[in-house]
Amino acid sequence: LVCATHHDLHRQVEAGAFREDLLYRIQEYSLRIPPLRERAQLEAFILQLWRELGGERRDIRLLPEALAM
Repeated sequence: LVCATHHDLHRQVEAGAFREDLLYRIQEYSLRIPPLRERAQLEAFILQLWRELGGERRDIRLLPEALAM
């Protein structure tokens, strides 16, 4: 089972918005992946990969912010 969220699930449990038993089951292994804006090197890698895979020819579009890198 792979779960992802940007919410603080511990706070959600305290607020009664998330089940404590479910949090207990899914938190055994946790991996925090920072957002792309915090990983500039990865952004450059993704952009290069997109170009190499022919993203432009396949009409796969990127946001202008990504192309400005």
